Amino acid sequence: MRKKILLPVVIIFLMQSCNQSYNADELGVLNIILVDAPAFYQKVKIDIETVSIHNANSSAEVGWFVANRESIRNIDLLLLRNGNYAQLVLSKVPIGKYDKIKLQFGPCSITNNGTTVLFEQNNVLQNGFIQDCSFEISPTKHCELAFDIDVYKSVSKTGMLYYFNPKFRVQDVSLTGWIKGTVVNSSRNSVYAIISTTILGDTVRTINDTLFGGEFLLSGIPANTYSIMVAPFNESSYQKVVIDSVIVKPKEIKNIGEVVLP
Repeated sequence: MRKKILLPVVIIFLMQSCNQSYNADELGVLNIILVDAPAFYQKVKIDIETVSIHNANSSAEVGWFVANRESIRNIDLLLLRNGNYAQLVLSKVPIGKYDKIKLQFGPCSITNNGTTVLFEQNNVLQNGFIQDCSFEISPTKHCELAFDIDVYKSVSKTGMLYYFNPKFRVQDVSLTGWIKGTVVNSSRNSVYAIISTTILGDTVRTINDTLFGGEFLLSGIPANTYSIMVAPFNESSYQKVVIDSVIVKPKEIKNIGEVVLP
């Protein structure tokens, strides 16, 4: 049976920087997961030291709450596809409206052509990455967010040096669904492929898993109607296929079945 990638986290109750405490009626649950779009590297590993959220009614310098004080180590972003994910936060946090999420990174590395190197230090790796993201915490409803990182767009190279500047798409899980299927040839053998669609002008993609019969899962897809492109991955003998009018509904899996590449 396929297993999701669940990295260990510690469930904590948040404390404000001045150590002010909150009672149970003032807390709600925040759940943040990390998923990935594929890239043409062997490994991209990151450490996340802390995840902090910012109260929308506070100035930029104050109003930050650490939602997960336990470091999360060795997340290989390239494994976070087809339903796999890393758990960034599962915590009780003060109720209210929030407008930013900050990720403080530890050492991050990339493996390409068999060689592993650390990313060069930049403002993101030194000072943290801040993502604008409006969400509300209430005591009666869990807030579930998915951070979809596009590694292909997040990694750049200058000479022999690699740089990491995360490009995220943040989705409210309650408003999104999934698109699944399999990619095969006319003999019903799995074909390695890139599956993609467009959301508000941004390309969202994944690579299927040939070890499981060519299965794929596009996650975090807002409810709407989409065209899905299935293109062979470095397979010039196959042609791409486009499936139109794929309807996605919140919290539902749309199964488009077998996609046969001619």
